[in-house]
Amino acid sequence: RDNKFNLEQERSFTLFKFCRILPVLALCFFCYLVSNASAEKIPQTYGDAMRWYEKAAKGGNTKAQFLLAYMHETGNGRPYNHSLAVKWYIRAAEKNHSRAQFRLGMLYSKDSSKTTDFKKAAIWYEKASKNGLAQASFNLGVFFERGLGVKKDLSKAKELYFSASKKGVAAAQFNLGLLLAASNKEDRQALIQAWLWLSRAEIQNFPNAKVVLGSITKQLTTLELKEAQKKLLPAQNQ
Repeated sequence: RDNKFNLEQERSFTLFKFCRILPVLALCFFCYLVSNASAEKIPQTYGDAMRWYEKAAKGGNTKAQFLLAYMHETGNGRPYNHSLAVKWYIRAAEKNHSRAQFRLGMLYSKDSSKTTDFKKAAIWYEKASKNGLAQASFNLGVFFERGLGVKKDLSKAKELYFSASKKGVAAAQFNLGLLLAASNKEDRQALIQAWLWLSRAEIQNFPNAKVVLGSITKQLTTLELKEAQKKLLPAQNQ
């Protein structure tokens, strides 16, 4: 390449070569080079990132393994490569990287993928869920509600939806509201809880939440609706 680094960047690049045995520092120096070089001096940022991440990933750096997998999955830096994305996600996921676990769940649950495996997807979603990833809890809840890769279990689905709902996932709030409303027509408290979660989903403009909420509202008495509204107010003010 005709473009050359200035003296300070050359020194950093030399340190980067030394840091191949220290992957964390290697990533730091790469970020330094990118942030300190002009657009003309580094014309292919994604390509450079791919090469540096690969070096660090092979050295065992978990974050680099995740980022490298993501670039292979999305096609940033080089053509899309599903098998390499899975390979590097697994490397990171086995070291308890929650987002890598979640992305594996996504890859294994794609209907259009040749490697679709709902059982494997459920396993990785569960690991990510236990690590506190709300979206993973929601996705796993869908699996339990529909019986995808796991035995159908509506109680478990509610539990997972509840966990994700508390963290603000609108889709989980909507699904939880539907399950509560359908669980027992005689359980008035369940109906009130259904109204609450559907209201929270509607506040976030989740599709169809307003329509379903209107239907649930008609089933509540005046006193029950006032009770539900009082419970909703504290949540809105948080």
